[in-house]
Amino acid sequence: MGAAGINVPLKLKQVIRHWWNAQFCPTLKPLYQAVPSIITWELWKKRNVGKHGGSVSKDRVIREVNRTLHQLARVRYAWLSNIPLLWPDIIQFFEGYKLILITRRVTWQLPHYGWYKCNTDGASKENPGPSSLGFCVRNDEGNLVYAREVDLGVTTNVVIEGGWDPPWAIVPDVQKIKDMRDNFNVIFQHVFREGTTEFHSFSELPSAGRRLINLDKSQTPNLRVRIAKRRASD
Repeated sequence: MGAAGINVPLKLKQVIRHWWNAQFCPTLKPLYQAVPSIITWELWKKRNVGKHGGSVSKDRVIREVNRTLHQLARVRYAWLSNIPLLWPDIIQFFEGYKLILITRRVTWQLPHYGWYKCNTDGASKENPGPSSLGFCVRNDEGNLVYAREVDLGVTTNVVIEGGWDPPWAIVPDVQKIKDMRDNFNVIFQHVFREGTTEFHSFSELPSAGRRLINLDKSQTPNLRVRIAKRRASD
């Protein structure tokens, strides 16, 4: 930061590390992690104003940082009302906030008699980053028939998960799937991540993948946990 004309007693990486490793409740994590960027941005704006003959008081910098954090809290937790304006009050507010968790039992379902089920998914490391997709096919007894993984190179999770035009490497396979859809009895259905656990570890850890496939075959349920979101009042 010194090169930018902003002097601090610690290096920027150390400051960020202090904020990111601070002890706080999980709800405050996105706010704490944003603080270094917000402060740096406001200091940079103050420095630029000074370079052009203006001036910005320290109190104004603090107010702007506080205002941005309050807006971030309102966007990140839009279902909560009455989020305080000041940073110390925001901390106290979220430390007293108790999350309401909703659980749902998710079980992988066997396909109909004489049918096959194909579970598919894709993943991207970083965004963009190395990406891949894969699938596994099981019969009506839950036995694995076929599994395959395809390297898609460097792309984004939007491409992987969003159903956009497929990368050239898998265009023929996608066309085969479309032909099967038109000429055979095929059902497409969304499945929660908890219902396709076996796929996420099959290629990297085959033994763990086989174990999870056997759990699905025995109809062992998984729990899907999410946070209950209450819309903020007008």
